Amino acid sequence: MKLGRHLELSGYLGEGTEIHGTVRFRRLLRVDGVLTGRVESYDTLVVGKTGMIDAEVIVGSLRVHGLVKGRIAVDQTIEILAGGRVEGDVYASAPGVKISEGGVFDGQLHMNPAPAETEQLRREGETQVGEPQGS
Repeated sequence: MKLGRHLELSGYLGEGTEIHGTVRFRRLLRVDGVLTGRVESYDTLVVGKTGMIDAEVIVGSLRVHGLVKGRIAVDQTIEILAGGRVEGDVYASAPGVKISEGGVFDGQLHMNPAPAETEQLRREGETQVGEPQGS
């Protein structure tokens, strides 16, 4: 499924669905349900208006229309859109942080350490849950 000009959806967690554990994905994952635990990807995570994530999130890019709680590290961009809410520690690169009018950020923002922090979080996850499958 294609979304926009360059984004191809590789996974979708629909409203009313819950996943607890570690999720790894390629390309783009959209969450409109509930996800708790850990999320890892070098690509894009989109949290829809009904989506709720309570997890350690390590991704390339993050777009939030719903709620994300936890420790978050992004390699490229984090965007909190109108109605979106992020609660927790965020590790991001300087030009890659956008909060739209109506978006809420409640936490601590660590600018520029994202690549090192992201790789450290990825290594911690590998020692806890094993090597990524099918990467």
